[in-house]
Amino acid sequence: VAEILSRCAHGHGGGGTEGRVQWDPARDLMKGDGKEPHKAPGRAIQIGMKGALSQFYVNSAVSIEDVTALADRVRVAHLDG
Repeated sequence: VAEILSRCAHGHGGGGTEGRVQWDPARDLMKGDGKEPHKAPGRAIQIGMKGALSQFYVNSAVSIEDVTALADRVRVAHLDG
C-alpha cells in the first residue's frame, strides 16, 4: 500500500501522475433512496491508478473475487426499498 500511495497525487485536480488518492463520502449499503446508497458518517478513500502503477497493483494481488452477483442483489434490494 505504501508503494502505491507514494506514487499517487493527493486530492482533486492536478494530473500527470500514475495515480490519484482522494476522500469520498462513505456510503451505507443498508440505506438509500432507491437510486444510490445513503451517505454515511465518515469518509472513504478512493485510489485511481493507471499505467505502470495499475500493473504493479495487478501483479501484487493475492486473490480476485467476482462480486457481480452480490452487487446485483444489493441493487435489487435498494430498488425494492
